[in-house]
Amino acid sequence: IVKARHGRGCKRAKDTKCKCPGCARVALLLRAADTLGGEACGDGAPSRWLRVLDYTEGAAAGRRAVRQFGVTGVEGSDNNHFYGPIGVWVEPGQGGHLYVTEEGNHRVQVLTKEGAHVRTIGVSGEEGDDNRHFCLPYDVCVTPGPDGRIYVADSLNNRVQAFTKEGVYERTFGGLGNAVGVCVEPGPGGHVYAAAYGSHQVKVFTKSGANVRTLGTANMLGAGNNQFAYPHCVRVEPGPD
Repeated sequence: IVKARHGRGCKRAKDTKCKCPGCARVALLLRAADTLGGEACGDGAPSRWLRVLDYTEGAAAGRRAVRQFGVTGVEGSDNNHFYGPIGVWVEPGQGGHLYVTEEGNHRVQVLTKEGAHVRTIGVSGEEGDDNRHFCLPYDVCVTPGPDGRIYVADSLNNRVQAFTKEGVYERTFGGLGNAVGVCVEPGPGGHVYAAAYGSHQVKVFTKSGANVRTLGTANMLGAGNNQFAYPHCVRVEPGPD
């Protein structure tokens, strides 16, 4: 355990601010220590004691990793690896699951929050256009509760696929040019919103699959108020207003 002050070799007084490389690193470490302080230190004061001297800027800002899913730098198609993970959804609550879309493996992996594999939706490493397969799934959205649904933006199949929480196929929302984003309002009257990257649109559906409206002009990108240019993501505020 090291109590950090100025950088090694710095001759300045301890109460003097310094921007030399050694002191800059120590300042970073002290900010990380402050993040780790507070009530955890017993007296509520910021901690100046560092157990590990290898903090990053993410650590200093309170963004240290709590848990890792997958193996860094190693792709694979088994349940311990990912290949091109691109979308993630986390269910709230202690028993909620983690949902990860993988473009490279053409699947959605469902995990516990501790990292245990629950199920796979799609066929690992195998693309296709039937209801058992995906082709570069991009985004995922999950509605709450045991009767909620999993909605997957299946980009190169130009659709959003809906599944039960057990992974059983239920419905297709089609007519989407490169579906890369999906968002679903909770409740029986909520709508499904899908961002179509290729056709420069956002389409709105009922949960039974009926088209409600289309935002944007088909296949015409632009900066006007009725146009989009390659929309990627969509999010919706709750409530009728």
